[in-house]
Amino acid sequence: MFIEQAQNNPDQYVLWIMFAVFSICVHESSHAWTAVRFGDNTPRQHISLNPLKQMGWLSLIMLCVIGIAWGSVPVNPDGTGSRKRNALVYLAGPAANLGLCAVFALLAQTARLWESPPLEQVFHYGSYVNGALCLLNLCPVPPLDGFGIIRSLVSDSSSLAASLNRFAGIGLLLLWLTPVASYLFLGGAKLAEFFTALWLAPFHLFG
Repeated sequence: MFIEQAQNNPDQYVLWIMFAVFSICVHESSHAWTAVRFGDNTPRQHISLNPLKQMGWLSLIMLCVIGIAWGSVPVNPDGTGSRKRNALVYLAGPAANLGLCAVFALLAQTARLWESPPLEQVFHYGSYVNGALCLLNLCPVPPLDGFGIIRSLVSDSSSLAASLNRFAGIGLLLLWLTPVASYLFLGGAKLAEFFTALWLAPFHLFG
């Protein structure tokens, strides 16, 4: 069980929890900020990095015990006045994780330049976590953002969405318990490697 990592591999246990909490909060806050920017004031209170507001106690406990967590931001589907804007609200979360993936890769390269291997490993792990979260949330499975994007762009999809939402838990279990999860984490590692390589050029140029 994941919680056994607290004893067997405490460093990775702490890093996973730390980056998961921070990244989920940024993800959810990005949803909220984008919705408010487009005229939906419903999630204004969720423009925050407070994990209790974005995740709640149950999600935090589950994260510590089994390594899985979630966040939630209330939005009004009619608040933005446009299906395209609704899609952008859903896209904002994964986009934030992609941005964090790039930022942590840059910080890892900076730590490498400073000859600090421990910091480089920490930031590289943060890049990897956010790459994986970006890909995970883009999966077209309810209640993930990928499904929300598709639902927003496809007209007359409310009945289909309601039907598929009943199987949201099953879809998430299939993602987590099948090889798909491994591919998502592998993809996260590849994204981290991509941004690392992207930052190497200017570091070599000015290093």
